[in-house]
This record gives sequence, C-alpha cells and structure tokens, in this order.
Amino acid sequence: HNLSGSLDGSPEEGLTYVPEYLWKVEGVAGVLLGVLALAWIFSRAKTLLRRADLREPAYDVKAVPYILMAFGGLFFHAMVTLAGHWAFYGRVIHAFMPFMVWAAMAFLADLPLPALPKKIVLLAIPLISLASFFPFARAYANLAYPMDVLYKLGIQTERLAPGQIRYESSPYTKFASPPPRNFKTGEPYSAKSNFLLVNFCFFHLMTPEDFTPFNPPKNARLIYQNRHMNAVPAYLYEGGTIEKRRLIRDRNYQLSVYESVEPEK
Repeated sequence: HNLSGSLDGSPEEGLTYVPEYLWKVEGVAGVLLGVLALAWIFSRAKTLLRRADLREPAYDVKAVPYILMAFGGLFFHAMVTLAGHWAFYGRVIHAFMPFMVWAAMAFLADLPLPALPKKIVLLAIPLISLASFFPFARAYANLAYPMDVLYKLGIQTERLAPGQIRYESSPYTKFASPPPRNFKTGEPYSAKSNFLLVNFCFFHLMTPEDFTPFNPPKNARLIYQNRHMNAVPAYLYEGGTIEKRRLIRDRNYQLSVYESVEPEK
C-alpha cells in the first residue's frame, strides 16, 4: 500500500511517531517505558562492542534475540514510513509494547544497585504506571460513543429524516441506533422523532476546507453534549496525518443531541 492510496499518514513521522505516541497517548508511563527500552538496547550494544558474553547476565539471554527482532521490525516500519510506503498507527505500536516492557524490565534487573534500592526502583515502576493510568481512565470514563448515546436516550435513527442528522465534516463511518432490547415493544426506544443529531459519525479523511460549524435552529433545545470520541488521544493516533490531528484538536468536535420544541404562541 502507499500513503497516497488506502493508507492515511505522514511520511515525515517515521522517526518521531513512536516517541510522540508514547508521550501524547501513554503519558509519563509511556515515556518511561521508551527510555528504559532504549537504555536496554544501548546496554546490549555496549556488551557487543566490548565483545562480552551476552549470556551475562543469564536472565535475559533468551530475551535478547526476540527483543532485538522486535525493535528491528519497529525500525523497518519507521524506514518504510519515511519512504512513503506505509504508515504508523497506534495499534501497530501496541504489537511492540510487550517487547518494550520486556526490554525495560531486563534493563532494570541488570542495574548495578544493592538489593534494597533495586527493589524500591522495581516497585516504583508499577506505581508510576498506575498514576499515569488515572488520567487515561478518566478520559475514557467520560467518553460517549454514538450508539451508546442513541440507546441511552431512546432515539431511533430510522425515525429521523436525513436533514435531522448533521455532520460538521464529511463522515467516514455513520452510526445508527443498535437493535432494541425488546423487539416486541421497541424498548428502550421512544416513538418521538423530533431530534436533531450532530456528529454521530467517525471522522477520518478531512481537509481544512471540510468544516461547517453547526448552528442549531432557534426552536432546538440542547439535551445532550459530550466530547467527540475522535478527540481522544488514542483515537487521534489511529491513522491520520499531522494536519488531521491538528484539525480535530482545533475544531473541538462535540457529539450533540437537540430536541425540536414548538415555538411559544
């Protein structure tokens, strides 16, 4: 595949995507993981340069070839991205995460520290990871997915006219209401059809010109609004160019539901 075809990415990110992803998505724990994994690579390279026995220390002799192959694969992916023949995605990096953890723990276990300080360091790592996880978990706890919102509010998209479903940019994937809990009664959906949905989609390919801010009509009352899932860092880095991520941040897409009300007489 080529970046000008079915893949969506920026070739210039070949060498910067991984560290940026670790910082912007994984936070402090991601940066720490990357630093420790690189430290392991340099320590193994130093061992090779001084022609020492790789079996010392013996704990990671089996880890060496697997971790080096994994990092070799990551480096190859970076090179073909720079050449414009591939692209980085968050899920691609996830495949290499276990090897980063393996390398990081191998490096920590080999630190020339007394037993007690080494145990403190090894215990501090999961605590740092846990502390870094809380902001990540909070962002996801407040995240609302379009189909969940439709189900919770009892809105059946089949009852809505095309003009009642709006998008501020061209949608890549449109979302409809999931099946009812009870097919006989239609529960939890109501028979109401006076709703106006905004941005109930997934944005993917976009341009600076492809944006029309939504202005609700005067007889529309806002009954629900939440940050669009596209704006969450983990989704921002699931494909997309540098420009696309900038546009999504700047536009601050919202998932909104309005209810049309009769004007006062």
